[in-house]
Amino acid sequence: MKITKTRAICGSMLLLLTAIGCKENKKLSDSQLLSITQQLFSNDNERFPDYNTFYKVPDGYSGKTFELSQDYPQTYDSTKAKYPWQDIDFTDKNKYQNYMDTVLKYCFEGNTDHDFKVQKNTIRKWYHAPWMHNDDQYIVNTSHDSIYVGAGREALRGLTQEITSKPGQIHDLQKNPSQTWAIAFYNEPGGYTFGKVWKGQSPDINKSDFPEGTVCFKLIFTDAPVEEVPFLKGSLEWDAHIYDNTVKKDIKGKVVKKVRLLQVDIAVKDSRAPHTQWAFGTFIYNNAKKGKDWYEKLDPVGIGWDNDVDQMNDINRFPNNFINTKLRENILNASLLKNSNSGNNPDQAYVTHLGIGGRMNGPVDNQRSSCISCHSRAALNSDYDALDLADFSNKAYDTVMFKEFFQKVKGGVQTINYKGKAYKTSDFSFQVSMGIRNYQNHLKILQQIPSSKIQSKRVQFDDVISASENTKQLPVITRDGVIDAE
Repeated sequence: MKITKTRAICGSMLLLLTAIGCKENKKLSDSQLLSITQQLFSNDNERFPDYNTFYKVPDGYSGKTFELSQDYPQTYDSTKAKYPWQDIDFTDKNKYQNYMDTVLKYCFEGNTDHDFKVQKNTIRKWYHAPWMHNDDQYIVNTSHDSIYVGAGREALRGLTQEITSKPGQIHDLQKNPSQTWAIAFYNEPGGYTFGKVWKGQSPDINKSDFPEGTVCFKLIFTDAPVEEVPFLKGSLEWDAHIYDNTVKKDIKGKVVKKVRLLQVDIAVKDSRAPHTQWAFGTFIYNNAKKGKDWYEKLDPVGIGWDNDVDQMNDINRFPNNFINTKLRENILNASLLKNSNSGNNPDQAYVTHLGIGGRMNGPVDNQRSSCISCHSRAALNSDYDALDLADFSNKAYDTVMFKEFFQKVKGGVQTINYKGKAYKTSDFSFQVSMGIRNYQNHLKILQQIPSSKIQSKRVQFDDVISASENTKQLPVITRDGVIDAE
């Protein structure tokens, strides 16, 4: 297969923007604007866009492109639902791995047979979140031969860009920063909730209360080579249309590269978690684990269902690759922690860090936070600004700061007051809050395009970039404050 670097061009955008102008945009309803912004990335104004079309599919690529699973259920009866993990106690140190493995089997059943093209699953339906295709984050140099167009879905697999892994973060042999790209899937009650959120004239965060039994799983890939992360040998490999390097200002375009499955996250709406109503777990691919197929070699890193907010011992102890025996709402797999023997067996996976104070977190996640604490702060205020997730600086956490970012947050849609503003939570789902942020931010940019240029059919992609530069954009939700590793 020929690998070709490409420049971002969107012909459908040019055709569409000739039909509307800045003044006209202000007269349109939210539902009309949603239809318009969909058409920037899709030929079907009745469907949500599949991926970010600013970068065309590369020349020479003959495979299929990503299709968003978006036929969301209109009804869901939770009283009839029964799930295989409901009788397994995830808070028991002797049973949590059984709980996680049972959930993972449920997630993969019918999906591995179709390479996670979940629309083809004949056992149960799975869905993607809308409006993850574009975040309108553009970085262009003066000669316009270097361009970054954000972390939205790439064309081949629908992966979105996440935080960059710095050298040594995944493995001691990792000499270079590596890109992280991921895709999430929701089961039927999750898909039903997305249908509710996006049903009206504009997305409504107040409708993001997920039913009991909702499951989300996320496949997290790295472009780190096996030579730098040896335990990834034999892992699931995909072709993805991703950036040529990790430094935004130096990006020349996108290329087709191999990415390897490193981490799988699961999230389960489970009312046995007394406050959050959610259990979050993480797996790592481990080639040393016995198994015929790659999915049999996923090892549980741990599970968490609340923040252990009253346990502040060791919150400033780094590196945090230790078991904190005082935690009561997080359970970790001690056998996967990096130790003096790590690396002796190249097939053996290990994690170089956990979350803050030894809380549950994944290999690519930020060690100054945790899975459950980050997701508890998936929230927007009335201006659609996102809630800060943690303090990602290097300064020590004090008691006040720690209890702010690791406070107890109830499941469902709640209100968090932060720095004098009220934020509505999206029931621990970044896929909801990020999608709403992306949608609202894109409308702000469209309204900056001059009507005269649109009506004279002179709009080019550079005009969209200029409009974005003249727009006070909404903050981007990230887990470490930046994406690039410089």
